[in-house]
This record gives sequence, structure tokens and C-alpha cells, in this order.
Amino acid sequence: MRSEQKSGGLKFSPKLGKLGNLGNFAAGSRIEKFKNMFLRNKYQATVFLLSIVIIFMLYSLLSEIISTNKDTVYVTPEGVSVEVTVDDIKKDIFLFQSMDPTGDEKSLKYQEIMTKLTTLESKGRWLEDVAQLQKILRADYYK
Repeated sequence: MRSEQKSGGLKFSPKLGKLGNLGNFAAGSRIEKFKNMFLRNKYQATVFLLSIVIIFMLYSLLSEIISTNKDTVYVTPEGVSVEVTVDDIKKDIFLFQSMDPTGDEKSLKYQEIMTKLTTLESKGRWLEDVAQLQKILRADYYK
């Protein structure tokens, strides 16, 4: 037998909750349905939530990679944007070392390389490499 009490037209039952039959229409029933659905499908819900987290982390990683590439852009005197890397600067220094010391091209190339190095230095990129390359460049410029 169920223990039911009547009070003012509302049924109170331990199984149905405090509101009895009216509980089915309350917002709490939606929460209960969601809770029951979640408890029945724990594995699928966990996989779904972890997939959302992984997608968010990949998005964050890709946006960070894309934004870091924009930081190392150098604008040449001709107005062309060039991405600056240490390897490119090393090639420029090698080319600089093979130039004729009496020509104006060597001083222009020196200024271009120094501008690239200061751009990298101001962005906080490869600080040790930049310092070493600046030292090599200065030593070769005064030869």
C-alpha cells in the first residue's frame, strides 16, 4: 500500500515527490529527464564532452601558431612583407660576407640585415641567435 495523504486537493506521495501529480509539469521534471538521460548514456556523454574539449584545444593551438607567424614579418624598403627566420638571416649574412667591401651594396645589405635583427629582437624572438648574428655581422662589417 502506498502512503498517500490528501491535503487541500494535492496528493503527497513519497514516489511522486512533494507536488504529486503537479510535479510532471514543473521545470524540475526536465532536469530529471536530462539527468536520467545522462546517467543512461554516460559513455556517449563523456566522449562528446571530451571531443568538445579537444576541438577547443586544437583551435587554441592553431590560432596561437597563426598569430606567432604574424609577429616575425619584416617590411622591406620596397614595401614587400617578408617573414623573417634565423636561417634567412644566416643566408643574408653569408651573402653579405661575399660582397665587395668598397661598394654601396654592402652597406645597404648591412642596414637591411640589422633591421631584420632588431625586428626579431623587439618581438622577443630567438634572442640568443639574434645577439650572436649581430656580433658576427658587426665583425664582418668592419673588415
